[in-house]
Amino acid sequence: MIAFAEQNHKPMDSVQYLVQDLSQSWDSLSPVLKALESKLETKSEEKQLDEIRQACSDNGMQVTKLNVDLYANYLNKFNMNPDLNAPSNFGPAFHVEDKTSPAFAFMKNIMFDIALRPDATALNPHAYDQLAAKWDPNGPIVPIYVHGIHLMSYKL
Repeated sequence: MIAFAEQNHKPMDSVQYLVQDLSQSWDSLSPVLKALESKLETKSEEKQLDEIRQACSDNGMQVTKLNVDLYANYLNKFNMNPDLNAPSNFGPAFHVEDKTSPAFAFMKNIMFDIALRPDATALNPHAYDQLAAKWDPNGPIVPIYVHGIHLMSYKL
């Protein structure tokens, strides 16, 4: 995967790819990765929800419900339409002209794998291609999962 990324996605000399098992203790991480401490900002789900609450409040909205839900759906012949070159329900990320590019193929497979296995600890960069190769619309039901934000609010 790193060879693919280096070949196809190295826009500047400051980009470096690392392989690291992030389930290890801090002391076990590579010095290169530990050197990035305090240089990257990551946000927890709760922090992101707090920012949404604050944005609503700043715009005169009272939030009555805000949470992240995992929605289950099922693949069907429309999701696996070969003319789309990707599942139809992944939104604007797949509305690109060059659907033959390696970047598009990689993202299509990764996004599809996330939808098939939301609890996976490692992504399959061939998930869509593998399922599409043996897809049978009359076969067993294949569930897909999508995270969504559920927000209910009213104007103050």
